[in-house]
Amino acid sequence: MKTLAKFTVLVVLTLTALTSCETGYDPMPSKPVNPNPVPPVKQETCDIDFPKSSLPAKISNFISVNLPGQQIDEVDVCMDENQTITRYDVEMEGDGELYFSGDGEYLANNGRISIGGGGNGGDKELRCGIKISSYSLPQSIKTYIRTQFPHHSIDDVKVCMRGEEISEYEVELDGNPEYKLYFDGNGNFLRKTIDD
Repeated sequence: MKTLAKFTVLVVLTLTALTSCETGYDPMPSKPVNPNPVPPVKQETCDIDFPKSSLPAKISNFISVNLPGQQIDEVDVCMDENQTITRYDVEMEGDGELYFSGDGEYLANNGRISIGGGGNGGDKELRCGIKISSYSLPQSIKTYIRTQFPHHSIDDVKVCMRGEEISEYEVELDGNPEYKLYFDGNGNFLRKTIDD
């Protein structure tokens, strides 16, 4: 009888041990390898007031040549974490706005100013601030936002277009804080700013 009791206890312990273990349990789980690592996010702060009189000569010359007689109303800049100016946003009297890179190269306008491409065979005019549906975003942008900003939602999407081609996406995210993300026409991440 003692042998039967010992055997029963041994069977019960064995079955308990076997049924309590998870299939595929790994006590030292390995970190998953991401085959497509996401580039580090560049931090920018925008809407910083900037004195009109301190605009680089390259920008002042561009405006005087391409928009003779028009006056600058206000200038804002974007700066990176090193306090380097990365973009100039020049608001003109009226409703026009011009965008220049940190080194003074003309980038775009808000679509309310006519510059270049005026039938002379040159580059097509760049128009910005065109609203599109978030459903129209390339999958790469949606994936980037879902993985990098999981607690944010898309609030607004605007594009810059040259002719019929999208050259840049601007995606505004709701959340805390609110961000503006910028992607090139192929959906590659460019930069982010904190939206005030």
